[in-house]
Amino acid sequence: MKKLVSVIIPTYRGDISLERAIKSVLQQEYQELEIIIVDDNGKNTDFQIRTEEIVNKYADKVKYIAHDYNKNGAAARNTGLKACRGEYICFLDDDDIMLPKRISLCVEKLEQNKKYDAVYTDVLCVDYKLIPTRIVRVREEGNCYKELMLKSMFFGTGSNIFITRKALNEVGLFDESFIRHQDLEYMIRFYRKFSSTYIDKILLIKSKNATNNFPSYKKLHMAKKLYFEKFSPEIHSFNENEKKDFNKLHYKELMMAEGAPEEKYNKKLFSKKERLIFFINKNHLMSMNCFILLNEIRKIINSISIKKQLDQEVLDYLKKNQ
Repeated sequence: MKKLVSVIIPTYRGDISLERAIKSVLQQEYQELEIIIVDDNGKNTDFQIRTEEIVNKYADKVKYIAHDYNKNGAAARNTGLKACRGEYICFLDDDDIMLPKRISLCVEKLEQNKKYDAVYTDVLCVDYKLIPTRIVRVREEGNCYKELMLKSMFFGTGSNIFITRKALNEVGLFDESFIRHQDLEYMIRFYRKFSSTYIDKILLIKSKNATNNFPSYKKLHMAKKLYFEKFSPEIHSFNENEKKDFNKLHYKELMMAEGAPEEKYNKKLFSKKERLIFFINKNHLMSMNCFILLNEIRKIINSISIKKQLDQEVLDYLKKNQ
């Protein structure tokens, strides 16, 4: 008998891409599923009304839960976790897409490797037109908290979390005080007791909706402080070089945020490319026509290179959905 898989789709201002995400789950080869959509727009808002209209098309196939008011991504995921019944649990952001074999291969991997309680897959990142921008490959196995925190391992998107019920029961819910690093926070706690494996195949497509969820410097600074405090045991386990790399990573993120104070911008820590990006962002140059054109040309050249690395199955899926 096949085990039930719960797919939790939190959504916030993602009505344009939500239907595509839902369809990607309904088209899975593995059909022992429950789909839970958690609407974090707030009841009776325009986005909530449009979202419910979309979900109603699939009312017999999904469970729809609407928050009374906007909470945050962690809270939306927790609402889904509290409602789910599956032996396996995975997430899908409202702008991401599952390829048809994603769930069947993840279940198979964990059923065959009982010492692991989570599995990652490779991820294709695309823009809102589904033009490829990057491939994220996961090649780490075991207890990967250090690789995750030092960013030598990327899992690409929160949609890449696929865990067992046993792990959920132990790890518990997402920490709703985190406005950033919600996925990191959850998986670092996961690694305190469990291990993960991977599938070396692109089974997820990470896209973008029109919502900009990147916080200001002030909010990001508060989020970083919380992150450092909560995971001080893990940080203290790093050697001196690892600690330097860790601090440098987070300092860079802060300095790239909008509203970061100029006097704290230490140019010695940034590459020429990073300094150029910093300058462009600070001066809002991306809104200029010349930069828009150059960026479009860069994206086209980059996408051609990436497409050469993709399986025909992925190329066909992109072509079908563009």
